Amino acid sequence: VQGDTVEVLYEILGHGTALLSRKPAGAPLRVLGPLGKPFRAKLTRGVQRVLVAGGIGVPPLVFLAERQGADYLLIGAKSRAEVLPKKELSHLGCKILYATNDGSHGVKGFVTVLLEELIAQTDPKKLFIQTCGPKVMMQAVLDRAAKAGIAGEASIDEGMACGVGACLGCMVETDKGLVPSCTEGPVFGFHQIKQSLTEV
Repeated sequence: VQGDTVEVLYEILGHGTALLSRKPAGAPLRVLGPLGKPFRAKLTRGVQRVLVAGGIGVPPLVFLAERQGADYLLIGAKSRAEVLPKKELSHLGCKILYATNDGSHGVKGFVTVLLEELIAQTDPKKLFIQTCGPKVMMQAVLDRAAKAGIAGEASIDEGMACGVGACLGCMVETDKGLVPSCTEGPVFGFHQIKQSLTEV
């Protein structure tokens, strides 16, 4: 969001995004939003914000860093071809680290390699993780955070047909039972999530 301009990055996954992809430049769109609950903005003094992003989850975390600041942005990608260059992110003012599956940019391996290195070098009680990206990646982040006793939040990307909790198509099992991700999320605290994200 910049002034009157709203940029949307999307992946064609279903009928709605396929229709969106066929809209010509300048075509009017009716948009309902913002919906749901965002990432926590303020952290306790002395706690470092660690953003762990992959794939389509990179833009929301860049937006969060622009608005709220961050200490670290860890970005995972399959290869260099999918990486957003550091020069595009230099305005964020945080430490940016990359991991690619094939090792063509940054550390070779999954983004959790970077997270494990950071956890080993820092007092886990001084970290707060916010993650967005593929569910397999986020589950790995949650597993490592739980092992180290680190709190955080995950944005659970679900197919949301209605966006207002009526269709119940985006249910997530939480500490409050099954709740619609579109109204109760998409951001949930790690402690709230009571199922494997790979099963969501």
